[in-house]
Amino acid sequence: MTNAPAPSTGWTEIIAPDEQGRYEGFARQFTDIQKRKSERWGVGRTLHRKQITGAYGTLEVLDGLPPFAQHGLFATPHVFEVWTRLSNGGMDRARDSVPDVRGFSFRVLGVKGDSALGNGPAKSQDFTLINHEAFSFSGSTEFVDFVVAASKGGGAILKHV
Repeated sequence: MTNAPAPSTGWTEIIAPDEQGRYEGFARQFTDIQKRKSERWGVGRTLHRKQITGAYGTLEVLDGLPPFAQHGLFATPHVFEVWTRLSNGGMDRARDSVPDVRGFSFRVLGVKGDSALGNGPAKSQDFTLINHEAFSFSGSTEFVDFVVAASKGGGAILKHV
């Protein structure tokens, strides 16, 4: 008998009836924050504005992955080109010594197949990670509310927490 890892099946995706409208509202809020921050710091992202480094490399998909993991770009052994980005998570360009969420993302190039978003053939796939074991918010609304409050600076965040 083997103790091979297995995927979690104890979850259910719940799509709220108002989800599309809420996410459109979130996009507007993030766009507003990005405009304000870009006036101060120059053109950049809303979150993870400060890039620490970018690098080119490869991702090797090994043979022998368990069957449940053999999907998409992990279906067969292959070596892919990747671009990576390391960043500080904040909205401002703070010094690296300031405590912050650290981000790690990579874009896998040369992917073939349908896009997970349903918008035609995929040419790449993006992965984004942060240096925390678990996400700090129970849902997207709580996260966006926190970001909006934090973007105002000063005591606005204290009212939120």
